[in-house]
Amino acid sequence: MVDVYITFAWILEDPLDRSRKFILHGLGQEKLYIENLKADFEASGEDTENHPAIQMMTEWVNSQRFTFLTDVNVGSWSGLSTRSMAQEAGCMDLYRFAYMPFSSAAHSMWNHVAKYNLEICENPLHRLHRVPVDSIFPIDPDYLYRAAKYLEKTFKAFDEKFEITIDSNSSFDLLLDMLNLLQTDEPDAQD
Repeated sequence: MVDVYITFAWILEDPLDRSRKFILHGLGQEKLYIENLKADFEASGEDTENHPAIQMMTEWVNSQRFTFLTDVNVGSWSGLSTRSMAQEAGCMDLYRFAYMPFSSAAHSMWNHVAKYNLEICENPLHRLHRVPVDSIFPIDPDYLYRAAKYLEKTFKAFDEKFEITIDSNSSFDLLLDMLNLLQTDEPDAQD
């Protein structure tokens, strides 16, 4: 959700041009996926011309832009790093304190893997090397809270950009109310 917010905030700085880039890149990625599927199916001797999955995906792309007119770009859709997008959109604090740690987890970077998926071997003769571990972590409501908070932030950015006023509680406010109810709903001492 942090990535969604940064992307959305950056698009809102120039909605027509940047949303077009976003859409065209996504269509190009779908075209590339279709071509990869075709190659894989052909390698296994399957007919790609009449394959229903390929037909369906191609029709979906063609409903927005003909595949033969769709370029494939394997680089960044915006031409910028997420950091640069956050800088231009004025949300560097969100980038530094939310995007970076979650990105480390999502992309299995060393600073995440070493902390959460490795532990030091107990054998002293092994010179403190690390061994893989698949820890079972309890469900953490904080992740639900954070995802909802960043979604709320995205909705607010949209409302502010397009001057939309909503006179009811947001879904984030409702979630907070429900979480507070769960937190204060303590069982009786006699139970």
